[in-house]
Amino acid sequence: MIQLPFIHEKIDIGSILLEQYEVKEIVSNGYICKRKGYDGDYLLKPITADIERQDALELKQNAEQLSEKLIHQNIAHLLTVAKDEKTDVFFNVVQTISGSKLNHWAASKRENGVLPITTVIPILRQIANALDFAGRKNISHPALKPGCIVITPQEEVMIHDYDLLVMPANRRQEYLKSSSELNWPFAYKPPEACKAIPLTTSSNQYTLATIIYELLADRTPFCADEDTSLREAIVNNPPQPLSQLTDAQNDVLLKALAKKPEERYASCMDFVNALAAAPTAAIVVQQPPVPTTLEALKTFFSNRLNIVLTIIIAAFALLVFKISLDQINSTPLNKEGISPKTPDTTIVADKTAEEAKRLEETERQEAEKKVAEAKQLEAEKKVAEAKQLEAEKKAAEEAKRLEEARKAEEAKKAAEEAKRLEEARKAEEAKKAAEEAKRLEEAKKAEEAKRLEEAKRLEAEKKAAEEAKRLAEAKRLEEEKKAAEEAKRLAEAKRLEEAKKAAEEAKRLEEAKKAEEAQKAAEEAKRLEEAKKAEEAKKAAEEAKRLEEARKAEEAKKAAEEAKRLAEAKKAEEAKRLEEERQKDLQRPHFYNPKYLFAKDIQHFPEICDEARLEILSQLTSAISQAAAHDNWHHVKELAIQMKDYDQALSTHWQNKAETQLGPSIHVTAWLDGREVSATFLNKERQMTPLHLTGLVPGVAYSGELVYERNGETFGGKINFKVDWKGEKEYRIFLKSTVPSMDLTLPDGTTISMVEIEAGEFTMGEDNGSTDEQSHKVMLTQNFWMGRYEITQKQWKAVMDNNPSNFKFDENPVEGITWNEATKFCEKLNEMAADSIPDGFKVSLPTEAQWEFAARGGKRGKHFPYSGSDVIDDVAWHSENSNVRTQPVGMKFANELGLYDMTGNVWEWCLDACEWENKVLTDTYRDGIVDPLSTKGELHIIRGGGWLSSPKNCRIANRLCCDTNFKIYNLGLRIVLIPKK
Repeated sequence: MIQLPFIHEKIDIGSILLEQYEVKEIVSNGYICKRKGYDGDYLLKPITADIERQDALELKQNAEQLSEKLIHQNIAHLLTVAKDEKTDVFFNVVQTISGSKLNHWAASKRENGVLPITTVIPILRQIANALDFAGRKNISHPALKPGCIVITPQEEVMIHDYDLLVMPANRRQEYLKSSSELNWPFAYKPPEACKAIPLTTSSNQYTLATIIYELLADRTPFCADEDTSLREAIVNNPPQPLSQLTDAQNDVLLKALAKKPEERYASCMDFVNALAAAPTAAIVVQQPPVPTTLEALKTFFSNRLNIVLTIIIAAFALLVFKISLDQINSTPLNKEGISPKTPDTTIVADKTAEEAKRLEETERQEAEKKVAEAKQLEAEKKVAEAKQLEAEKKAAEEAKRLEEARKAEEAKKAAEEAKRLEEARKAEEAKKAAEEAKRLEEAKKAEEAKRLEEAKRLEAEKKAAEEAKRLAEAKRLEEEKKAAEEAKRLAEAKRLEEAKKAAEEAKRLEEAKKAEEAQKAAEEAKRLEEAKKAEEAKKAAEEAKRLEEARKAEEAKKAAEEAKRLAEAKKAEEAKRLEEERQKDLQRPHFYNPKYLFAKDIQHFPEICDEARLEILSQLTSAISQAAAHDNWHHVKELAIQMKDYDQALSTHWQNKAETQLGPSIHVTAWLDGREVSATFLNKERQMTPLHLTGLVPGVAYSGELVYERNGETFGGKINFKVDWKGEKEYRIFLKSTVPSMDLTLPDGTTISMVEIEAGEFTMGEDNGSTDEQSHKVMLTQNFWMGRYEITQKQWKAVMDNNPSNFKFDENPVEGITWNEATKFCEKLNEMAADSIPDGFKVSLPTEAQWEFAARGGKRGKHFPYSGSDVIDDVAWHSENSNVRTQPVGMKFANELGLYDMTGNVWEWCLDACEWENKVLTDTYRDGIVDPLSTKGELHIIRGGGWLSSPKNCRIANRLCCDTNFKIYNLGLRIVLIPKK
């Protein structure tokens, strides 16, 4: 990822990114955005600002793989990768949720500063489940840390930053080399990452154990101020056990923190389960110890202020004692001159006075002694403190010297280690470069060999062409030579013949010189006689020819009249049959496709029979009601105009298009099961194809039938039109499908259209696809019915009384449902639509084989890669045309069985269970199996691709699978009716 300040100066709150995302908030790793018309927030994370074409292709490829593989409820889903033209930066668009980061959540759960292990286990299970799910698809989190784990208020986990894998490999390595809060701190890197060894799922287990360690101890297993020292500790030092854990718990935690990946647990979930199963100990909160009296006194006198207070208290005590003595001396005497409190004898009084004086002196000396001792203690303490400060200063200097020496030694070791790693890296790069050079050299040699082979082939072809040209030229010259010689021979022969004739003629003239005039007269008479005979023969031939043509014309006229009579008889018989068929049609749903009403060229609809015309208007009215219910007033306005000006729109459109044409013409197109077909237009006067009917008379009403033949069966529909302007007009007519259909009816009137699928044998899979798609023969022995469309939100609400979809529109497919919810829908539908379900059948999800057989068109299939076409845009909504959302069902063309959206729009749940080991695994995907249904495994298969899928992942043969409780906004369902067992 690029540093955000680089583009912050270009982006503010309210800025529009990727032409549709409005920035709400700028966060540490990107921008929280709102997309107009959609619920929820999106996180746009910048990738790089200087990307080359090759890197852009890698971005797209990586994004497609992550988008399809990492579909999990605890992993933030990558929606797309796109370039913002204004900032010239690529962004990852990622699903986001509200919640707290893992470390903040843990702080809120602490009790008396301690986080109970039992509180953490449910969160750890979700994290481990997501990491293992990605690991089974050979995807390791590239920078796992607490900051990329979010906990919702409902305590659901969402793991972010898998989208780092979208970055080109060389840029991702450069990004993760540094250690920062935005990238990947060293404290969470496993030993293999510190050694530049590729990460595995075991690496994620080590980081998960590090996170657990930090949650419990409020620190990571290894701490250091510098990355070099921290990396050294992670690689070489063993982690210390935690005092708040039992020995069994510490054993589990330390095993997950093992230096060698093979010494850790088989999976993250095994590690968490082992930690949860280990016996726990009661948590004891230690209270501070109560000090003894001696310790309290030592503490008290260790403070100089307390010493001063002690002196003041002692002085106060002496003052009180002195006052007491003064009171004794001032006590009045009795009548004998003796104090009442004093003994009778003078000796005793004197002794008492001396004793009091002595005591006073003793107290005074004692106080002076204590003051002196206090002063001495103060002086000694100052000296001791000075000595201590000096010692501490020396110790600090020594520690600093030792620390500098240690750092220098560590820096030296780090430099040596860095040098060794750099040399190893260079050796590895040199090795890879050599291998790449070798590969390129081999490729170059292969390419050169191919080029030489091609040049050799072209040279051979050139020589062959030149040789053929030379031979042709030689042949031509030879033929010309022969022709010239032949002409010369003929000319010579002619000359000789003429010379001979001239000699003979001269001889004849010499001998008949005298009879010349008589001979000339005889020849002239003969010539005149021959001319007369030729003229008479010519006239006779012309008369015979005229008589023969008249006879043939008469016979042709009679034959044409007989053919016309037979054609009219056949037409009358056919009209009778079609009328009977039409009467049957009136009892069923009409044969044209009502979903085409949503197409932009509504004005090109056919003017067919009155019943169809009324139904078109009825469908327009229904479409207006649905659009109004969704507040789509722009669509309401368009449909209203189309309904109000239906005839006028046609007339105006074509009148304005070609006023200068010599004569009107129409273009009729026939559609069957959503596909354009070739048909024949029949009327009283002509029989011709519907591609272009010309020479029609303005103001004349024409009626007839558009007939289509397939597999010896003829079917079609009536068409009526009247040409009253100059120009062209196009008609579309939708022929009746021959695939039987029926409706399931719910109590509220909602219907589900079903199409009958005739059982048979087919080739399942695709040899050119993934390893889990190998082609094989499968036999289905029982006919079944399949939903013409994916289950819509309207149909789901009628059965389940809720709508879990993210894109809420009644005619869009329901999405965001689990496999368990899909099977529950089938169970409830069996009850609610029991009256319309054929006897002996029940509602179910399709098996994987039933789904693929129907998607391929059953027995009518044309072997297309997508359901109904080899052009994906004809039949599917996918990542390149869906506008990043679902679309109403039935908007694209149907397949050969009249099924819509079998490719794209939303993925569809299947009944089969499976396992996942880098591919879908079932025990039924093999040759020669009959009516397969896999029941082994905890996952279930999904088919068909969705609006978020690339064209490659929308192929009929593509297989994916998910957990039964997994849900996402491009996964729905389609139902089948199958025989009860």
